[in-house]
Amino acid sequence: MNKMKVGDLVRWSTHVAWQHAGLGTIVDIDPHRRCATDPETSYRIMWHVDIEDIPGHKGTWYTSEDFDDGTIVKV
Repeated sequence: MNKMKVGDLVRWSTHVAWQHAGLGTIVDIDPHRRCATDPETSYRIMWHVDIEDIPGHKGTWYTSEDFDDGTIVKV
């Protein structure tokens, strides 16, 4: 996986039928955030549908594993 940076546009590849075609923006990166499946880097993504539909939503954390298996791809 290429290292992502804040501001990168990404797509959840299985959700192209979502409003805004499953697009999102990386809004935060935490190389020290630890989780059971990925001890390396975590990415907070604000899905473009969330910006309109969930007031106050700050994005959801995903790990590099989600990029490695093709669930989320850089656009």
